[in-house]
Amino acid sequence: MTKKMIAIILAVVMLVAVLAACGGGNTAPSDNSTPSNETPSNNDKKDDEKKDDSSAQEYTQTYALKYSSYAPEGHPTNVTIEVPLKELIEKESNGRITVEIYSAGSLTTQASTLDGIISGVTDMGYDAPAYYAGVYPRIELFTTPGLYYGDEDQQNKLFYEFNEAYPSENFENNFYLLAWQPSPLTLFVSNKPMQTWKDIQGFSLRVPGDKVPYFEAIGCAPVVMSTADVYEAIRLNVIDGCAVAIQAVNTTSIYELCDYATRWYGATGMTGWYFSKEAYEDMDPEAQAVMDKARDWMRDGMWKEDNDAQLKIAEENVFGKNPNFKYLDFDEDCVAKMAEAAEPVLQAKAAEVDALGLDGTGILEWMRAHAVEVPKAA
Repeated sequence: MTKKMIAIILAVVMLVAVLAACGGGNTAPSDNSTPSNETPSNNDKKDDEKKDDSSAQEYTQTYALKYSSYAPEGHPTNVTIEVPLKELIEKESNGRITVEIYSAGSLTTQASTLDGIISGVTDMGYDAPAYYAGVYPRIELFTTPGLYYGDEDQQNKLFYEFNEAYPSENFENNFYLLAWQPSPLTLFVSNKPMQTWKDIQGFSLRVPGDKVPYFEAIGCAPVVMSTADVYEAIRLNVIDGCAVAIQAVNTTSIYELCDYATRWYGATGMTGWYFSKEAYEDMDPEAQAVMDKARDWMRDGMWKEDNDAQLKIAEENVFGKNPNFKYLDFDEDCVAKMAEAAEPVLQAKAAEVDALGLDGTGILEWMRAHAVEVPKAA
């Protein structure tokens, strides 16, 4: 065999060896690929376990809530709202949330409950922001007397619209609103008939403190005092009467001294039930869902059931114990003059809110746009 042939044979052998080393097997996987039969990594397992845990989370934390009420046990509000609210929350949470009701102002009084919620004295309660002078200026303007927004259903709907259109930062940050409740119709209660503009001039009556400017503007002599003191004040002729709802006529027993209650459509009361925003946000999602359900239940007509129950009991008692007690209406001339006298009061309050940079003028325009005509006297 020649040297040339031997060289060729060696070259072929070497080529075959090289090809065998480089080919013939499966291509090695790249850094970014994963074989189909590869076992999932520990990280993948942990991610799957987290997904399973979140979908089957069992919350066990318990919450003990305090509810502060001005109403005594057995009061319509206690029976139709507070006790059923407690039962609903405890049932829906399977006992993880408990509610203790402190009745008859034993924990906080009306006009101090909102402060009590902020400070943590109570978690829930019923109160009116307008009682807190200077704290909730937008709501103060909205509840300034002088405009009428319709019956209680119309007013209740409008409360939520107003709250959405003009949210109050110090209100929204502190409270989880369960439900608004429009105040019942306010009455001028007296031992003499009140129907004309002349009748109310110089008329001394108990009024809420935030309503004093209005009553002065229409010619009355307003006196601020507790409703608990009204009976003796009328009996001793310290005042001629008071501006209250029929429910207060019943609870104060002033129907024993007064035969007349003149319907007045100039007031709007933005009262409500509140829960601590901080307490709500500290709850787990399941507990928050329970509170959301309680909120929906209260807004879905329970406030109206409470109003109706209070009205029914009050009228049955008042008219039953004083057959001479009667409703009256202001005549059209008096209604027109009341509205005229209220205008400067509304403008002054709007200017106060403007001075705080809160668009009081815009709010007043919104109020006027939503006001309706006062019902005609029967």
